[in-house]
Amino acid sequence: MGKALISVIVVCIAASSLAHGATVDDSLYISIAEKSTDELKRYLSEGGSPSAALQVPGAASSLPLLELALRSSNQEAAKLLLSAGAQPDSPNLALEIAAGNGLAGVVEALLDQDPTRVLRLRRENHPLVLAAGRGYKDVVSVLSSRMANIAGAADRQGIMDEALVAAISSYSPTNDGLSIIKALLNAGASASSTSVLAGALLACDPQLIETFLGAGGDPKRHYDLVQGGRLPVEYAMQCFSRTGVPITQAERVLGDLVSAGADLCPRELDQSEIPPAARSAVERLRTCH
Repeated sequence: MGKALISVIVVCIAASSLAHGATVDDSLYISIAEKSTDELKRYLSEGGSPSAALQVPGAASSLPLLELALRSSNQEAAKLLLSAGAQPDSPNLALEIAAGNGLAGVVEALLDQDPTRVLRLRRENHPLVLAAGRGYKDVVSVLSSRMANIAGAADRQGIMDEALVAAISSYSPTNDGLSIIKALLNAGASASSTSVLAGALLACDPQLIETFLGAGGDPKRHYDLVQGGRLPVEYAMQCFSRTGVPITQAERVLGDLVSAGADLCPRELDQSEIPPAARSAVERLRTCH
């Protein structure tokens, strides 16, 4: 939530008297929005209700303290409220917000209240998909391990695979991307699902490719990231033309595929489309005549 909206809320809402004289006042809202817990600790110690809410100006809904903490990415405030007995109006929404903002501790606390909820949520905006796509390693670790340990989960595979696609789409070797992908694969995501290896190959990262090949990615099958599908070696050859990708790195990607069994001589491979920069490596690696 932006500071402008917080300012409107705190100016327009009069202080509300609560049990034992504790009040919901401007300083409490500002403190939570600015990721502090000082005023919240004072408020709770004076008997304030952790479930208190305020009416949002111009809207029919109220904004509970817990939701304010979640939307402000104030993990410590949210955990304090939960431990004091706060219950989210919408547990599903609370889990989505917490995961999407990288609040692993809150996600864990919410799942402690209802361990199987994570598998009853819609796939669209599923907390695991949100966290994987935004690079929140700790949240992915919590959610994937919890999901892997729930028996009889019919939709678990689909959610895991969708999270894996999200992680690949936003992959960067500098943002815990590889750790996130390994966690998902270890928890049961499929390395051979449609477009997964193709997406990994477009990142031109040898460690990522080696991770997928080691987890069962097939270096010979067609992948359907684009209409009609392409062979993994065709995706790999694009790395030779990618700005910022050293030739040695592109050669390692292609070499990894060949070592895993990829064929550089299939009839489907149009030799005229091999990038000039890749031809030397292709000639060295291929075994056809």
